[in-house]
Amino acid sequence: MDPQHVSTLFATTFNADPNVRIAAELELRKQAVGQAGMLSAVVQIVGTNGVDLSVRQAAVVFLKNAVARGYKSSNVPVQQQLPAPPVPDADKQVIKQHILPLIVASPNRAIRIQLAAILKTLVSHDFPERWPGFMENVVQLLQSDRSESVFGGMTALLEIFKTYRYRPDESTKILPQIVEKTFPLLVSLGSKAAANPGAPESADFLHLILKTYRNSIQQRLSEHQQASSSLVPWGRLFFAVINVQPPADQIPESLDEREKCPWWKAKKWAYATLNRLFMRYGSPSDLVKALQKQYSKFAQHFATSFAPEILNTYLHQVELNVSGGTWLSKRVTYLIIQFLQQSAKAKTTWQVLKPHIQGLVSSFVFPLLVFTDDKAEAWAADPVEYVRFDIAEFEDYGTPFGMSTVFIQSLATTRTKASFGPMLNFIQSILGNPASTPQSRFGAHRMTACLAGVILEHPDAKGVMESYVVSHVLPEFGSDHAYLRAVACELVTALMRHRFEFTEETNLEQLSTQVVHAFDDPELPVRLHAALALTELIQRPPVQQALKPMIGKVMQGLLKIADETDLDVLTTAMQTFVEQFSEDLVPIAVQLTTRLIDSYMRLLTETLSKEETAEDWDENADKKFAAMGNARTIQTIVTAMEGSKEILIELQAILAPMVLATLEHQALDFFESVFDIMDTLTFSLRQIPPTLWTVFEAMYKSFKGPSVDYLEGKSNLDIFAQRLDYREMVLDIYVTSLTSDHLGEQDAIIGCKLIEGLMLSLPGQLDGIIPQVITHALKKGVSAKTKILKLHLLNVFVSALLCSPALALHALGTSARPVFDRWFVALRNGSLARVHDKKLSLLAFCELLKLEGERVPADLQDGWVGIVGGILQLLEEYPKAVENRQKLEEDFNDEEYELDDETHLNMADDDEDVQDEENAYLERLTEESERLRAKLAKDEDSDEDEESDDDDDDVEEELGFESPLNDVDPYIAFKYALTALQTANAPVYQAATTSLTPEQATALMEHMARAEAAEREQAQPAP
Repeated sequence: MDPQHVSTLFATTFNADPNVRIAAELELRKQAVGQAGMLSAVVQIVGTNGVDLSVRQAAVVFLKNAVARGYKSSNVPVQQQLPAPPVPDADKQVIKQHILPLIVASPNRAIRIQLAAILKTLVSHDFPERWPGFMENVVQLLQSDRSESVFGGMTALLEIFKTYRYRPDESTKILPQIVEKTFPLLVSLGSKAAANPGAPESADFLHLILKTYRNSIQQRLSEHQQASSSLVPWGRLFFAVINVQPPADQIPESLDEREKCPWWKAKKWAYATLNRLFMRYGSPSDLVKALQKQYSKFAQHFATSFAPEILNTYLHQVELNVSGGTWLSKRVTYLIIQFLQQSAKAKTTWQVLKPHIQGLVSSFVFPLLVFTDDKAEAWAADPVEYVRFDIAEFEDYGTPFGMSTVFIQSLATTRTKASFGPMLNFIQSILGNPASTPQSRFGAHRMTACLAGVILEHPDAKGVMESYVVSHVLPEFGSDHAYLRAVACELVTALMRHRFEFTEETNLEQLSTQVVHAFDDPELPVRLHAALALTELIQRPPVQQALKPMIGKVMQGLLKIADETDLDVLTTAMQTFVEQFSEDLVPIAVQLTTRLIDSYMRLLTETLSKEETAEDWDENADKKFAAMGNARTIQTIVTAMEGSKEILIELQAILAPMVLATLEHQALDFFESVFDIMDTLTFSLRQIPPTLWTVFEAMYKSFKGPSVDYLEGKSNLDIFAQRLDYREMVLDIYVTSLTSDHLGEQDAIIGCKLIEGLMLSLPGQLDGIIPQVITHALKKGVSAKTKILKLHLLNVFVSALLCSPALALHALGTSARPVFDRWFVALRNGSLARVHDKKLSLLAFCELLKLEGERVPADLQDGWVGIVGGILQLLEEYPKAVENRQKLEEDFNDEEYELDDETHLNMADDDEDVQDEENAYLERLTEESERLRAKLAKDEDSDEDEESDDDDDDVEEELGFESPLNDVDPYIAFKYALTALQTANAPVYQAATTSLTPEQATALMEHMARAEAAEREQAQPAP
């Protein structure tokens, strides 16, 4: 392959003539399709200094994409690999041979980033087994006298740790060896760079060195790193980077640019590494059980010898910042507060931190809560963007503001005695001082909102909260400062969310009246927070009653704000209003749904148009979440209108075009949302109007197209299968779910449920498809791994036997005996645990009893008498299963709206270690991580054909499941089946009834009596 020709093609891709440009791009693609030597030529172009930089940039991007797509991994199943041409072996060798020299000689950062991405792919697939000598080359670069070579070696080392940081085997086997070999070199290089901050390469060196160390300790801390001989010099380096004053000429004037400059990146990684060392490995009280054996000794040493020194270093930086002596980036501010929060829980660091708490809260943390000039400018410039940022700030704990709220809450709960009272006094000192600025009052209210859960649990504080609201919150609704009106609503939301109750109903009335007025405020942020406050207030009956006459206006207001902001929190609020005022909304349900559909369609159009240009899904995330929220609100309206069939008929007519548009545009992100709507709508209607059949056709078309890998959500299509011409479509979806390489076992389960529903809905009418259903279920049974899939495949067989017993037995052929054996094993070992499983098997057994003797296959005849015993066992277990299901439904309904927000306060007056909910969460997270690692290792060591039942969770009841068998009485079915057996197969009837134990005989008589009672009850006219 001629490099000059390829270089010309890359240059031509910048041609102004679109025809010439497209021709060059097509030629490049044609050359790239697995042609040996092509990528070698591209490597040569990237490394040639005489080639124009734009051409080299295009070439390196081309190379990165080709390597990413074409480097096949033996660890990835074929069906999950991208359909791209493989990189020829000769080109692989050329790329690996030149990648490090290319990184070293890279002319700019943009090209170096692409080369680093290529290296990461190579390392992921070939290192260490298929790339001998690579590590030695990296070490040689680190030992070089040339800064470019050292930087290249650092870049390569970082990519190794980024590649293997989450891989359990490599993090315990390969990485420790690399750490021991290279980290002494790195700490030496880093120390020299920190001692010479004026050198142009120092900041970049330190950035890469510290980032590499941080990546190395993501999952494990090697023995080398635990040793004092390593920890001490590295600790000195971290402190040196934190304390260093970068040269003024290397720090940008712009704060945004300063955040991104190499020096503050290096400082960020120094803080992040010290935090990780303490929080994961160095705090004995926070060390999770899975790590205690390996790190308990290290943790004890670190907590006593290193953690206090780290804290003192951080406190010194805070002191400098508060006094104006140094600037701190946002990320560093976050990391400092994170460490302070963790230090409050450990005894050794709490003793150092305790004397500084009041100063830290008032001078360092509180300024993050006040209403700043930047926020005022953002509000004035674009209120919509302001509210989006405001809401996101509360939800993002990875920001200084978010971490400050966590710190305040953590202090109040873990060190209640020492910190909670002083914080309340601080708040009161601001709100009780007439000279306090409005911006500070805003911060005080926000601080109160953060502490709402603690205040309402504290025995001394909760009693004064009502007077606080009357004295300090109600007056803010009349403030000239819109941000104080907004924060008043915000505080109401927090208090109501934590179940604050008024002793004087007039106070609640005044507060709700003010919030309703704020809902009409001219300022959008005030209206938004008023809407969220109303969402909490309507849980109180007096407020709900007061709002009934104006609910239509409120809903229109919510829709207006939602359309202005595209925020998901507004759709959640609307759902709450629909649930609380369902009866009152009946007259405007269609109008409301129409507005929601219009909003959904706008958002759908905007997200689809943006996806044509946006590289990052996150750029579109807000609009997507808002559209999904609209769909959930529509579903809530449909559910609320279940008793109004006329309204539902109108709704389905306007909803069908929305669903069709989603399917036709292949908007996969929204499929689950619209399928949920259709599920709820068809369930509520209990019929399929003609309009919805076009939706089914579109669903089938989308399933056969690009969304073949999206089966979730289609499991209730059985209710559509009332027309003969659609049965083949349903059968095709079922077969695809069991046979497609793009679908997994969960999809196969949904396919089984789909075909099962069809067979149960149309008994005796599916003779044309039963043989195919059984054939594919038998094939899938060979490869099925999980207990739940095996159960659903069994239910497919059982449903077929219930639908067409004689035909199903014939279709099973020689497999009939193994299937029946598996069926009875499942019956004996309790695998048929759910109500539906039991009832399905029971009714299928009843159908089989009705068969004439000559239609029973010969290899099943000797066991046919056991069917009666199987039915008796199922009838014995059935009432208990129904009772358990009812209890689960009751528990679910009782717990559905309960909030697990109880705040636990530590009222102890000592300085011992404390643990909070975060510790428990991390414990569960680590245990699950270790369990998955062990399972992964076990799966890799085990034979592929080995069953994995032991790893499955128990099969749980599906509480929302509606079966076509719901109205069938199992006792009456058994009575008629037993009568039919006596006529159709007298010998079996005689053998079955005479072989019963006395207990079974008694149970049989009781079941017959219960069947007769049920028949009498059914015969009585309805009252």
